[in-house]
Amino acid sequence: MIPRILTLVLLFFSRLCFAQFTEHYTVDTLTEPGQPSKSIFYQNHVYVLGISTDNEGPEFIVRKLDTLGKVVWSNVLLTPRLGFPPTYQCFHLSTLDDQYLLVGISDYSSLAYTMLKIDLKNGAIISKNLDTNGGYTYTELSFASKDTAVFIIEAYHDLILATFDKLSGKTVQTYKLGGRDQNPFAIVGDKRGNVYYSKGDTIFKINYQNPGSKLWTLPFPALDKITISKLYLDPDDGTLYAFGQAKYNNTIPIVVKIDPQAGKIIWSTKIEDLGDFIFSAMDVSPISLYISWNDRFAGGAYYTPTSKIDKQTGAIIWSKLHRFDPSLPISQRTTVITAGSDGIYLLGHDWGIMKLDTLSGAKIYSFQVNIYESIYDLQGYSPGRNIFETPTRLISIGQKPYRSISSKEVFLTLDKTTGKIIAEKDYGGLKQYDAQTIQMLATPQGQFIAIQQIGAMGKLVLFDADNTPVWEYFLPQERKLIYAKILNDSLLAVLSGGFNLDLFNFVKKKFLKNFPISNTDYSTFFLAKPSIVFHPPNMIFVAIHRNASEPQTAMYRIDLPENFNSLNEHTLFIRNSVSLPSDKFSVNNVLVPLNKDTIIFINGYSIEKRSIPSSDIRDDYKAIPTGFVQKVHLDHYQHNFLLALGYDRSEQVMLTKINRADFTKVWTTSLPVYGQISKWIPSEVSNMVYIIVNQTNRRLHLLKYNTENQTVIWQKTLFETPTESVHFTDICLNQNDQSLLIAGYTESTPQNKKAIFINIGFDGTIQSNLLAEGDFPGNNQGLCVLHLEPANKSYFGGSINKSPQKASSAFIYSFSADQLNNSIKGLIFWDKNSDGKQSKDEPGVALGDVFLGFSTRVYHNAEGQFKTLVPSGQFTLRYRVPEHWILTSGEFSYPIDASNIQNLKDTFRFGIIPIQIVNKIDVSATSQQLVCNEEAPLYVIVKNKGTSIQNVKLRLDFEGTPILQNMLPDSIRQRAMYWTFDSLSPGAARWIKLDFLIPGVGQIGDSLVYKSTAFYQQAPNIVDSTIYRYHDILLCSYDPNDKLVRPEGLQKNKLTLFNQYLNYTIRFQNTGNFPARHITIIDTIDRDLDFATFEFLNASHPITEVTGKGNVAKFVFKNINLPDSTNNEPESHGFVSFRIKDRSGLAEKTTIDNTAYIYFDQNPAIVTNTTQNVMVSKFEDISTSSQDKFIPPNFRLYPNPAQDYFMMDASMDNFSNIKWKMINTLGKTCLEGNTQSFPLHISTHNLPNGMYYLIIEGRKIMKVVVTR
Repeated sequence: MIPRILTLVLLFFSRLCFAQFTEHYTVDTLTEPGQPSKSIFYQNHVYVLGISTDNEGPEFIVRKLDTLGKVVWSNVLLTPRLGFPPTYQCFHLSTLDDQYLLVGISDYSSLAYTMLKIDLKNGAIISKNLDTNGGYTYTELSFASKDTAVFIIEAYHDLILATFDKLSGKTVQTYKLGGRDQNPFAIVGDKRGNVYYSKGDTIFKINYQNPGSKLWTLPFPALDKITISKLYLDPDDGTLYAFGQAKYNNTIPIVVKIDPQAGKIIWSTKIEDLGDFIFSAMDVSPISLYISWNDRFAGGAYYTPTSKIDKQTGAIIWSKLHRFDPSLPISQRTTVITAGSDGIYLLGHDWGIMKLDTLSGAKIYSFQVNIYESIYDLQGYSPGRNIFETPTRLISIGQKPYRSISSKEVFLTLDKTTGKIIAEKDYGGLKQYDAQTIQMLATPQGQFIAIQQIGAMGKLVLFDADNTPVWEYFLPQERKLIYAKILNDSLLAVLSGGFNLDLFNFVKKKFLKNFPISNTDYSTFFLAKPSIVFHPPNMIFVAIHRNASEPQTAMYRIDLPENFNSLNEHTLFIRNSVSLPSDKFSVNNVLVPLNKDTIIFINGYSIEKRSIPSSDIRDDYKAIPTGFVQKVHLDHYQHNFLLALGYDRSEQVMLTKINRADFTKVWTTSLPVYGQISKWIPSEVSNMVYIIVNQTNRRLHLLKYNTENQTVIWQKTLFETPTESVHFTDICLNQNDQSLLIAGYTESTPQNKKAIFINIGFDGTIQSNLLAEGDFPGNNQGLCVLHLEPANKSYFGGSINKSPQKASSAFIYSFSADQLNNSIKGLIFWDKNSDGKQSKDEPGVALGDVFLGFSTRVYHNAEGQFKTLVPSGQFTLRYRVPEHWILTSGEFSYPIDASNIQNLKDTFRFGIIPIQIVNKIDVSATSQQLVCNEEAPLYVIVKNKGTSIQNVKLRLDFEGTPILQNMLPDSIRQRAMYWTFDSLSPGAARWIKLDFLIPGVGQIGDSLVYKSTAFYQQAPNIVDSTIYRYHDILLCSYDPNDKLVRPEGLQKNKLTLFNQYLNYTIRFQNTGNFPARHITIIDTIDRDLDFATFEFLNASHPITEVTGKGNVAKFVFKNINLPDSTNNEPESHGFVSFRIKDRSGLAEKTTIDNTAYIYFDQNPAIVTNTTQNVMVSKFEDISTSSQDKFIPPNFRLYPNPAQDYFMMDASMDNFSNIKWKMINTLGKTCLEGNTQSFPLHISTHNLPNGMYYLIIEGRKIMKVVVTR
């Protein structure tokens, strides 16, 4: 990358100590949310399985912890598909043969489960097997033999006995046990081949190898209405115990001891004095049973009953009613009971812990780990999960409420005697997110408040002028901070995601009030940088843009009483006349006060005002039309005017001056710059302003403009790059040093950004600048600048990456006046006469590399000039001569003493001359994502990388319709454009920006190709060329309710080969005006398809029912609450996908048709299009003309963008083995394989979001976008 004008330096702060300015960094050390599921204690370690956030997103993670809560090892097992209610659950966790962990995880949305075998020593996954014949609920596994375990699955109201082989790690047999009523079921094996299971009021004994033959059946009396919840085989006496409840006038707990050989009841005990309770949990000792019971209804009894029963006789030794927290008049339920060496431990109600005396059942102590302000807050949401006894202490695993709406995983150690918590440790949620300083606001007290985003949490930090934190405060909930403003001497307003306005007293460090200023209609708005206006003494106005099919601005007035306890909200909707792209408002403000009663705001092509009386915000409307000029920035100017910035249809920047008194336009003028993003700020004199403009994210312009005579005083291109995008984020005035401070960043990829800081004088001279690349590539961004006049200090904030493969840190750098001007400058020139001195006819060249020290690179511009900030101390400025050139100026390096002012004023010059003639021209092209029927820019760059001046001709073969070019072509012939560049010097580059209207849906998924060819004179009679092809996939949205099939068939006859999967996707959208509560899709499968091969693949939302009967497939989304497209277009879409094969033995040219019917609630069906495939055995046998005899393979990828997978398909499958691989944008291979058949399923489940290239060996390169 060669910037054109601006000189920048990369700072590696871990290697250079910048003692002259103060640095402050903040990293994300917050625990991320998580929930433990199951845990066991084995050989003095705790093994915990749960959903945690250690990496990119929530994952099932298993951990081994020591008795102090330290993680010995952890491993990710799988990544669940998120939804509410959650569809994944762990149904089994145990040890296996003292070597392994055995884990079972189910997903009832897709009726599948995964069994994993994990090494106890290191957590390595030994085997992992997915079974798609699952169900909704599962029992734990119980071993029926040495190598075989059994468990029960409920699926479609049937109970299925599943047999698991521990050696292979797979389910090897299933057997339907019959239908299931609403009663519980249980299972246990005796390791001798026998299996005992209960269904309703009956217990059965079978052998797992012959499950159809009952060894005995034990029904309970019908009058007792007994149901069994738990079966237990006692290893001490070999008998079978059943725990359940009998139903009379109320529910009575019951325990039954059974002879497992004969199937006869030994004793039966009913615990009649407890009341209406059902089984919860049990534990045993050699002579006793300990059982806890729960009230049958969650809101029923306020007690936790516990019973002790003699195993020999069935006698009730004691039954007690206790409460975890006597102060809470709500149901207190138990989840775990543990018989310890010196007491009985109960775990339950929101992590309640209770200890009972073993002999009497008396309560020794009880308490709640999770305490809530209200009895209605999150009850049952953050429970304890397990409790274990060690020789010296208790260990408990659970989750605690966290960030108001989630929970975190916690490991507790407790004193066994007193129950006192000894230590609490967060053991999960290790993911570190980016931290950013997004705003800095000067306070009236001479300090400043940094607004920081630390992961998902918003943070406020008060700094003194020396960049030292005074206090910090995290806002109470997870929200993305958007904009903040200091309203008066003590009041700070912070607007965050979900349209929440938080008010904070920064003098008292006190959170005052949260105002949810929107309703659900606004939950998915794109948040342009909003405006917050304060009218003393008690009115706040907020304006927010809504990015919808018909864009609107929502304006709110909040009336603040002294105690901030009430809210009076008025809302105004203003319908804009054009769609507002999301990047238009990165630096704008759209709402300003005209006086105490009137608001002025931007509305598309006009500037409007409204009065704001307390009765109605809609009064006194007036607008100033500005022609076809889209406004992006409006603010007060001088005492009597307003200035508005915008751009016209050609993107030329326009400035409008408005008289505040009568709200009339004074003048509108065009400026000599182009761009959609711009901002102005007042200058040091009253009749001038500074205007900063971003042109197509490739050029950054700054103008000083006289508003009295409407003239440009000076204009400077701060940055220009053909290969990277550049963004400015903030600008402010430094009156003390007569300069402006500018923040921004460059971006070559989303993972490679560089923070920009510029200090430019009032005369347009760049005084200092730096490019902070960070210690490592990543999210390095300059986001804000600030100058405090009383202290004469300047501040630069943003994010910077200081660790490899970790998130960025929020940074704030503080500069004094001297430090801002501590810089060096230099020049690289073409020393044509080799005298070591620069003559007037010897130009600067952008060749070679400049370094400060050994590792800090200094960037030069297109004219070979460089200028950079330097730290204190002594350094060496070094120059690396490019290939095919030699140095003529005599010095490859210069010593620099940063304390010597005169030394810093020198211009360091490096003269070079070529040692041989090299003719080399480089050409490349890039673009943003290509979307159907939208405009997209294409950037073509030509650079002379040789040693001689070249005359270059450029040809661009294009697709789509050209609209605008920043450099008009010499000619256009058919689908090609031509340009000529004369006298292109070594190192010089030319870049062209072209806007194209991209083709429509007829080419959806196709790879569009833009071919750039540069022709140049290599010798007097030899013309050479360089070719660069830019490929991109055309992305489209299409008919909202339709059906797709892949492969779609060859040619217009839809020819498709026999014996392959047809992949169907049914897409739907709620195009009504109210959310759809339930959606049902009926698909009548063509009878020429083999329903036995039907396989459900995926769905956009948690699916509650997938059924197949006859040749009809039914998909049900119950309680989907799909938003309507009017209020939330992006979330109004959904899909379901499945695959199925054709029947064997079909005749040639059998036609397979398929149509789906989509039902939204009780509305009539929406009928999709009909897909069609004509089945054949060979392509070459059915050609109808000579041109059909050979059809080259046409590769297609779908869906693209991909989420967890994509399919690679081809029009033919009669080729030999094909190798393929996927690489990322850095060229690293991420996936690879080979195939002989299509379609090929390629999983992207473990790939991070981003752009990838699928390389099909010897045939094609295709782009794949992975996004979730």
